[in-house]
Amino acid sequence: MPVSGRAFWRDLTLLAPAVLLFIFLAGDGLRTGLFPDEMMNIHGYWKEPWSRLIRQNVVFFDGGYRPAGALFYRPLFDLFGFNALPYRLVCFALLLTNLTLAFALVRRLSGSGAIAGMAAVLFSYNAYCSDLYYSSGTIYDLMCFACFAGALILNARWRSKRLGAGQIAVLALMQAAALNAKEIAVTLPLVIATYELLFHKRGERDWRAAGFMLAIVGLGMWGRLTGLGNMADNPAYRPSLEQLKQVSSVYIGQLLYQTPSASAAMVAAFVSVLAGCALLVRIPYIRFAAILSLVSPLPVLLIQQRSLYVMYVPMLGFAMLAASLAGAFLPARLKNGWAAAALPVVLMLLLLPAHLHHKPPGKRWVSRDEPQVRSIVSALQAQMPSLPKGARVYFQEDPFADDDWILTFIFRLYYRDDTIEVHRRKRSDPGPADHYAVLQLQDQPWTLSVTRP
Repeated sequence: MPVSGRAFWRDLTLLAPAVLLFIFLAGDGLRTGLFPDEMMNIHGYWKEPWSRLIRQNVVFFDGGYRPAGALFYRPLFDLFGFNALPYRLVCFALLLTNLTLAFALVRRLSGSGAIAGMAAVLFSYNAYCSDLYYSSGTIYDLMCFACFAGALILNARWRSKRLGAGQIAVLALMQAAALNAKEIAVTLPLVIATYELLFHKRGERDWRAAGFMLAIVGLGMWGRLTGLGNMADNPAYRPSLEQLKQVSSVYIGQLLYQTPSASAAMVAAFVSVLAGCALLVRIPYIRFAAILSLVSPLPVLLIQQRSLYVMYVPMLGFAMLAASLAGAFLPARLKNGWAAAALPVVLMLLLLPAHLHHKPPGKRWVSRDEPQVRSIVSALQAQMPSLPKGARVYFQEDPFADDDWILTFIFRLYYRDDTIEVHRRKRSDPGPADHYAVLQLQDQPWTLSVTRP
């Protein structure tokens, strides 16, 4: 059903507080550079031919590592190199798109502009999700969320009647695209099935989309777990029930601004509210939000702890549930119409002091990590603008761990030469006698000195 002009402007008014809050608190993320982890990401895609990168995105079970990232990093690096601004602009465009998708999904499921506006405000910013706002390395999460939320919106829109074959195919393709971006997409078929269970009566439920999407997940994960460079070989991605308790405590604590971690009682209360809403509340969209909050975090709760950005998809469920519970106590006249516009504004103003208080500790890592790539590249531009093909350089001193390959990635990317060798005394590599240059790198402040043997 087309949206009337009046309804469009009303929804835009309801979404505006969330957008303003996001831009005010996270807008400085447009000015950050490329981070060390991104050197590995870019190098991994840059060294591959375009034909292979495209194949891995089309043949989603080919076993490539998050092939959707190639569609972001490879063209931007080919065009702009180490200029970080284009990367940041794309990320911010996705962040704003995802915020709009979150609003649209809650609006459709709840039928309330007020609930959607409040959910958008809650979803728009968390100080401990700072990776999303400052590092382009979270492009995987941003792309996955767009496909995840987009699939839920399309499914909810199309399920006013029985799905057609083309619509099921579109949902399956969005599942593959989400999985190509990040593995948390394995939960999408369960969320689609949850929608079917809660919003349709027995006998009217259509499980075909969820079934096809589950098959996509099975094929895609089989490729990732058995292909070259499979994820099962990486200890960081090995599931473990032992760390579930600790990881849950940290993530819930950061989510609720109870750092460094939530108490056992708070974790129990948080999970109990989610479970209670999922099992006992009879309002479909509240139950949906609770189940989304319980199901979608599972892939990241069972692996090594990251920062809160890995909960980007689950945060949609948390925000929707909190706004829905608040909305359940609102009089009907406040849930829709222009009067509803005041609620997101009030919520934004209530949350702003807490966000401002936690922003400095939430982004403390940025000032430590962000100068690294920028400073090294600037020094290379000034002191060693070119290198012979296949040159070898030797680092007499550097601040990186002995198993860190960032220097190799930076040199090969900066000089666009994958045959360059970077040797390091810290790794007990052969001495510098026949090397093109000997370098010493120090941090705080980052300085690079170059000599010739």
